[in-house]
Amino acid sequence: MKRLAVVFTLALSAVLLTGSAAFAQHDEIRKLLGETYEKVEGAGNVDAKMRLYLPDAVVMPPDGSAIVGYQAVRNWHEQLYTRSSAQLSSAVDEVQMLGDWAFVRGSWNGTITLKAGGDPKHEAGKFVVLLRRQPDGGSWRIAREMWNAQPVPADSK
Repeated sequence: MKRLAVVFTLALSAVLLTGSAAFAQHDEIRKLLGETYEKVEGAGNVDAKMRLYLPDAVVMPPDGSAIVGYQAVRNWHEQLYTRSSAQLSSAVDEVQMLGDWAFVRGSWNGTITLKAGGDPKHEAGKFVVLLRRQPDGGSWRIAREMWNAQPVPADSK
């Protein structure tokens, strides 16, 4: 009976520790795609933004072709930040992990301002991001990113 109690205690401890590690990973992912992503996007800092991506990243913007690979993703962001600035906020609705991979589903909203002038544009949308855990001890980087955008109704601005 004692032996069964010891085995049960060890098994329960393993489950709790694994669950705690998973929650910590979820928190890290939420922080990466929440405050870190928002801060970097708001600053328009291409170097900082690219630290979020893997070398073989693919970005799939709405109404455009897939942007494949680090240099192409970098060039796309450089052009974007030259034309506009954004103040965005996001909400992570779901994090699912499978080994060294995770996918995240969420929503975003904010203001896009064209540097050429004009009124700021209020937008909102949804996103799906696929991340891969790095062998450096567990940091996460974006492997694939896809989103849609829709104008925010005038009465909610």
